[in-house]
Amino acid sequence: MGHITYNLMARHVLLGMFLISISVIIPTFLGLIPSIVYILLIPVILIRNVRKHEEEATGYSVLFVGHESYDDFVIRLRELIKMKGITGFLYMLTHDHPE
Repeated sequence: MGHITYNLMARHVLLGMFLISISVIIPTFLGLIPSIVYILLIPVILIRNVRKHEEEATGYSVLFVGHESYDDFVIRLRELIKMKGITGFLYMLTHDHPE
């Protein structure tokens, strides 16, 4: 519900499009080296942004179900996702949930 309420998917897509569009402009004005550095920073920027949005969605969810119920759900979800390879890795990278 938090993801839908805060329209997080659209925000992620728009940020990705913005960052990629800037990566086309940077070489023109600043040169190749700043462009390479920027391109290497794109994943860091995206991950920080996704983590921030996940915190917002988590806060929204906790308001409805309470901390204990939410923590129990997330622990079970993590156990399922760990078996899924790269999907599990990306989930763990972008979500800061209880152990």
